[in-house]
Amino acid sequence: GRRRPGTTVVALRADSKEYEIVWVGDSRAWLWDGAQFKCLTTDHTVVQELVNWGDLSAAEALTHPRRHQLSQALGIEGRGKLIPGRPQPMSTALFAPPISTISGRCS
Repeated sequence: GRRRPGTTVVALRADSKEYEIVWVGDSRAWLWDGAQFKCLTTDHTVVQELVNWGDLSAAEALTHPRRHQLSQALGIEGRGKLIPGRPQPMSTALFAPPISTISGRCS
């Protein structure tokens, strides 16, 4: 059968006291703490699952041929659940929008 395309998403809810993030796929949420970017999400990819299971190292994941194959995405039957993060205390840090020039792995 024909494969339907899916999409990835990351969303932020914030107020003066706390923030909460939901995501699916390999869209990332970043936090700038004044000195460096910190990745707040974990990719939903086949390769990230291999890293999580201990079958692949983070270094091997950077060049793995399936590193961009999604394990979850919206619009793909049975694989589109938004993953909520736990509410976190708000700080003076700034959130960065998904930026294609930020590369590397979230750890």
